[in-house]
Amino acid sequence: MPNTLLATGNESLVGGALVTWDDFFGEFAAAQPGVHSGLHVTSASILLENRDWLAKHAEYAFVDPEIGPMGAAALQAGIRFGYLHVISNNLAQHYPADLSNERHGDVIRRRTVLVDRIRGIIADRLAGRPIRTLGGSRP
Repeated sequence: MPNTLLATGNESLVGGALVTWDDFFGEFAAAQPGVHSGLHVTSASILLENRDWLAKHAEYAFVDPEIGPMGAAALQAGIRFGYLHVISNNLAQHYPADLSNERHGDVIRRRTVLVDRIRGIIADRLAGRPIRTLGGSRP
């Protein structure tokens, strides 16, 4: 369901080639509650993402235009890269929340919670803290 989970990973299909980068988060982010790890595919535009497009990319978990090129650039530069991305839409199934109503109050509230989770995960990773549970407090 959109706006309830975060996405992470270290591989993306970019221009027809699979790119794998040195993931800053490693397994840390994927082991956090509410974070889903999977293969990413880069799309030039959401306008191209229809049922036919989805059928051709069914093995991928996430899609957006930015993550793959950023991972490819990090790989080329020899630096680590990691992402935590709000899953904001679902191409395979209809949900009340989608990209057409991102400014709705409930969507904004859910995303605020997820952005706070992102901040917490990044802080924990930078500080070397162990994995924590949802609702758990950081030392």
